[in-house]
Amino acid sequence: ALSYAWGETTTTHHVMIEGKRLPITANLDKALRRVRRNNQDLYLWVDAICINQDDTAEKENQISMMFQIYQSATQVVVYLGEHSDHSE
Repeated sequence: ALSYAWGETTTTHHVMIEGKRLPITANLDKALRRVRRNNQDLYLWVDAICINQDDTAEKENQISMMFQIYQSATQVVVYLGEHSDHSE
């Protein structure tokens, strides 16, 4: 599972999911690029991708399950953003 800071909510980037372009935020794009592996499949649960953001009922249901989702994950990756000049 990937936990990340949403940041700006404008969807300015896209990710390909099963041959379809899905709009994502710039911060999610950065997080996905940071955790990806060039020569290895990586399966992630990402709220903005796995939850239909246009369906309020689905969002409410999934949000109530997020504790279980993260608790059941084999690994949880936390992305807080890119480093600053003095944090690396």
